[in-house]
Amino acid sequence: QIAPVAEPTLSAVPPGTQLRSLFVGEHGDAYVNLSREFSSAHEGGSLNELLTVYTIVNALNDAQKDVLQTLEVQIQTLARLVRQLLDISRFEARGGKLDVRRVQLGPFLDDLERAFQVLALQRGIRFLVRRGDNLPAEVLWDSDRMNEVLGNLLSNAFKFTQRGGEVELSIDSVDGTVTIDVRDSGAGIPPEQVPHIFEKFFQADNQRSASQKGSGLGLAIAKSIVEAHGGTIQCESNPGVGTTFSIVLPTRSTRRNSVPRPVPAEAV
Repeated sequence: QIAPVAEPTLSAVPPGTQLRSLFVGEHGDAYVNLSREFSSAHEGGSLNELLTVYTIVNALNDAQKDVLQTLEVQIQTLARLVRQLLDISRFEARGGKLDVRRVQLGPFLDDLERAFQVLALQRGIRFLVRRGDNLPAEVLWDSDRMNEVLGNLLSNAFKFTQRGGEVELSIDSVDGTVTIDVRDSGAGIPPEQVPHIFEKFFQADNQRSASQKGSGLGLAIAKSIVEAHGGTIQCESNPGVGTTFSIVLPTRSTRRNSVPRPVPAEAV
């Protein structure tokens, strides 16, 4: 007779272990595998199927339905966090590669501008896009990944800027590179915390002024993507004045193999 296999329990995790530690060191492989299974199960719609069956069989009342809807939101948030952590782990292991293609810079910027003009109108924030006279018509980038980076920076800028404030995206070209600045007139970041903002899970003290809170992973992912392009990203900030993120990218990044598409853009 085959002995039953014991199911893993939370007690198997050493006391005090943090979520982030499961992605590095001795727990890394196990957690990556667990994350993939979790993401696959969620994306397969198994949760919705379970909820549908449970609703039919048990005739849930309104209060119970509200609880289940809240649980679904939390599960979606956790699934998104898992995908973000997998993304970072690939880059840290030098497995996060780029799908570098020819990108028409004008249309690329047009799409960004249109998308965030809608958010600017909703938030009552002035949004400016400034383009230098020397911009190349074409660059070699992973357009999806760079859209993710700039979408994250702009989302953060709007998140920390109050109604009546200003967000600016400026882009220019200097000596074979493209320089991109994302500036806001928002809350700003304390100077002692600026050196840490690209660290995983780090969240500055200005979070209480944000319209919504994030996971603390967006900037870490952005930095990994920019550096994979052969570029740099820096931040300058003054509390009460605003924050500027500056990116310098080569116009022709090194071609690399394809990787899975990025996590959907959102405020993080």
